[in-house]
Amino acid sequence: MRVQKGQGVTIADRRVGTTFERNHKALRPYYFALLGAIFVAFIDSVLPDEPYSSPLLSYGVRCAVLTIVISAVAATWWCIDHGRDWDTDLVPVLVAVVTAGTLLTFLHGTPFSLEGINGDQSFRTATLTRFADTAGLADFTYRDLPAYYSPALMWLLGRAADLFGLEPWRLLKYGTLAIAYIAPIVTYLLWRRLVAPRIAALISATTLITAAAAASGTIAEPYAWIVFVAFVPWWIEAVQGIRRAEVKPLPIIVSGLVGAALFATYYYFFFLGPLVFLIALGIERARGEFSWQKAGRGLLVLLIAAAGSAFFWLPLAVNFLSAENYFSYNNRYFRPSFGDIALPMVEPNFVGALAMTGLLYMIWSASRNTICRHLLAFFVAVYAWHVVGFVAALGGFPLMSFKMKELILAVCLVAAVMALRHLAEVTIEWTRRFEARRLIAAMAALLAVITADHFVTYVVKHPGVASAHNQRLPDGRLPRYADEPTKPASTATAQALSSAIMSNYQGTDRPVVLSDRIDLFAFYPYYGFVQWNAFYSHPTANFRGRVELVESFARVATPSDFTALLDGNAFDRIDVLVLRVQGDKAVFTYKDMDFPNGSKEHDATFPTALISPQDFNLTKLDGYLVAVRK
Repeated sequence: MRVQKGQGVTIADRRVGTTFERNHKALRPYYFALLGAIFVAFIDSVLPDEPYSSPLLSYGVRCAVLTIVISAVAATWWCIDHGRDWDTDLVPVLVAVVTAGTLLTFLHGTPFSLEGINGDQSFRTATLTRFADTAGLADFTYRDLPAYYSPALMWLLGRAADLFGLEPWRLLKYGTLAIAYIAPIVTYLLWRRLVAPRIAALISATTLITAAAAASGTIAEPYAWIVFVAFVPWWIEAVQGIRRAEVKPLPIIVSGLVGAALFATYYYFFFLGPLVFLIALGIERARGEFSWQKAGRGLLVLLIAAAGSAFFWLPLAVNFLSAENYFSYNNRYFRPSFGDIALPMVEPNFVGALAMTGLLYMIWSASRNTICRHLLAFFVAVYAWHVVGFVAALGGFPLMSFKMKELILAVCLVAAVMALRHLAEVTIEWTRRFEARRLIAAMAALLAVITADHFVTYVVKHPGVASAHNQRLPDGRLPRYADEPTKPASTATAQALSSAIMSNYQGTDRPVVLSDRIDLFAFYPYYGFVQWNAFYSHPTANFRGRVELVESFARVATPSDFTALLDGNAFDRIDVLVLRVQGDKAVFTYKDMDFPNGSKEHDATFPTALISPQDFNLTKLDGYLVAVRK
């Protein structure tokens, strides 16, 4: 075997060594990610016995984050100075430790995620509970209807709860923490296929800002968070065909299946796709760079994504097309702020300055920077979609265009990272002085500290933290650090209500329950006769017809007629009533659509005398009546 002079090793040995180094480098982000995850788990075991509102807890988190940030800057400085590159894989993991570690610390002592089971967390928790009870993609409220919201993440969490015998509602917290950890790493892994790894590592840090600024509360909406950080870089590479020259292209089937996973996790951003695609093609045609082959490849990726996610949308489409009654409520929820134009770049603060820097850099470098051109395509598309959304709203079918507004800040921050990197390179080249490098390092450290502290401050002030710590468990107990941990429950607990149901229910399937108790459906996999909130109701469930039926109970003459109506109505047989009692009336409270002014609360009441002991097993619990059909 041939030996190179003066080195004493064979060429084969060198090839083996080179292959090992290449494989090691490819796996290095995952090594760091595993170590970071172990460290975050360790954090939970050593947290002090301090309530979430303790100033000492906030003090400690800020000091820990400061240490992590300075470590990241120092590692980057050392690697640049010594010609190494392992910092690019380390920085995103340190960002992940900050995001997940901060959330974990302030949720320590409660089994709930941000906001408990309040607001939108009620249907997310109910969805998770449903998927723990069945492997099918079923609606979280109604029997025999397919899942309406993208099910992927909640299905995985629900099946995990079933597999390991865990109470499913607890998994939402762990899912949120997992996404908080994964999001910066996924951001880095996708962006490094488009830009230099060190720039991609810095882009991963923008998740600290976007998570704290998202209009739709991404930090409490884990499935939206992960798709939010992944959608833009995936689209630019997979659909528009852009990547770094030295990066090997992914097989088209892989790109398409990644898109399928994103769509099945959270589909709203895909509505923006046609506009982005057309704008990008228009730019390419104007520059003489248009290629039918590249455009066709992008469309094929989208076709594969559609086919790969058909397990979710196809049954839903069939249901929509075959239903006698279709009316979508969730997109008709509207607040005055939804019409505001996203202008983060004019905000008089740190984030606004970064966004303006990014916008100016996108415009300045668009003629020679492919990535900036595609970021501008997203930028323009979001504003165009905002206008389209207004036209659609006038036609009575809003598009929830406000959910796209957070992309404006995201693309501006990506461009800002590129701008600051370019500025640093130009400064060093012009001055050629070591002092300039030190100044840039100091400025980078300052920006990093401000960015990380911005996220910590957001979590500290997030009202959802207090809600998580003051949310009652199914048995009525409060978490350890609740504001008043010994305060007794003021009404019947979800566990007591469920026990009253199951001790009397004789059916073999899950019962259909008429109730406005949010916690009952969040903690237990009962079917609802009608959703208490119109905006969470499945489009083909006929919310209006069901509510009108409940309101008609007040006009029923006799208990036998009432029982017959429950048994033989046009929707579902009602097996159980769990209703609040006021005097001689049973009360069902629901929220109805009041477009464009949000919602209005209504009470549907009827005499409790209609609920006959001859037809129902009756249990009274702290102001509630549980009536189970015999």
